[in-house]
Amino acid sequence: MNNAEVHELFDHLTCLRSLELSAKMLFSEDVLLQQLPKSVEKLIHLRYLNLSQNEKLEQLPETVCGLFNLQSLNLNWCRNLRRLPRGLGNLINLRYLECLGTTKVDFMPSGIGRLSCLRTLDSVVCSDDNVKEEVSTLEDLGKLINLRNLSIRRLGNVKDASEAEKARLDNKKSLRRLHLNFGHHNGQERNDEQVMEAIQPPPSLEKLEIYWYRGTSLFPNNWIAMSLTNLKKVVISRCLCEVLPTLRTLPSLEYLSIDGLMKVKRVGTEFWGIETDDIDVNEEERALPSSSGIAFPKLKELFFGGMDEWKEWDYGITRGRREERYQLMPCLRSLELLYCPKLKQLPDHLLRTASLEHLSICECPALDKRYYKQRIGQDWHKISHIPTIHINWNLVKGL
Repeated sequence: MNNAEVHELFDHLTCLRSLELSAKMLFSEDVLLQQLPKSVEKLIHLRYLNLSQNEKLEQLPETVCGLFNLQSLNLNWCRNLRRLPRGLGNLINLRYLECLGTTKVDFMPSGIGRLSCLRTLDSVVCSDDNVKEEVSTLEDLGKLINLRNLSIRRLGNVKDASEAEKARLDNKKSLRRLHLNFGHHNGQERNDEQVMEAIQPPPSLEKLEIYWYRGTSLFPNNWIAMSLTNLKKVVISRCLCEVLPTLRTLPSLEYLSIDGLMKVKRVGTEFWGIETDDIDVNEEERALPSSSGIAFPKLKELFFGGMDEWKEWDYGITRGRREERYQLMPCLRSLELLYCPKLKQLPDHLLRTASLEHLSICECPALDKRYYKQRIGQDWHKISHIPTIHINWNLVKGL
């Protein structure tokens, strides 16, 4: 569909409420939109506009900002989109602004704080000092109290943690999903730990994703374990943490993915939330979980991937009477490990979890040798009861 055809379409369909021009609906790369005609301003009744996956689209006309009835603007995966229109803040009825995958957009135009109806904002870009335009900052987010889904990119550009505080995430009582991307390291000094400490999501949060964090401690003040009682899904990827955070106290957590933490060498008591500083108990007692005897009480799916230096996974409880008093991941159904070349052994206690239905071990040669090796590995008997087993993407047991 060329520009003239789209222009003609707008001339005749001025009462449109919904317009679907995504690449998925255009069916062919040959008809991908290269630009949206300025005449889009004629669609004054438009509520929904989907331009997603149009990889030839580089910018939107300023006239789109005159569509005051627009409630949803989808620009997901317009990979060559370079900027958003300056007048975006005029779309005061906008509820959904989706810009996932628009990585060439390096700033958010000023006025975002006026979009008080926003429910979904994907994604806010924290610009660097090289951007000369008038931009929106994290402080503008503080005004958007109705957000349910929020994605923030290039958090590594934030130089003062007080700016992150001004986003007032704690005041967004309806926030359900939060995506934090700190961005690739650019060689400049960063304040990732201070910024992370300043971010205080509300207890309503159900999904948290963190990418490219460069601090050594992921949650400096442990806000994730202190207040996020409704959190169901956590994704931690491409971070420089040396030690995994304690997540065992999250009562609602069902899915946990840890990927690309290249500096982690050992997963142990810190992950399970086990205290080891009681000098009045023996070594076995010192390894027992404090307070509740259940770690990760509702976790169903656990994924580890890209952990190049990970060598040891210890769960801190020896077999016997004491082990029976404590439960680790009692609801676990799926355990997946991908590209963990140095990991040699899995926790026996975890493999004996009665609920475990699926085990996948891919590109983990030491684990392959120990637990499988054509069913003659020394510990094959420890996993052979699991209904479905994948080794190096091959189904070796199950339907």
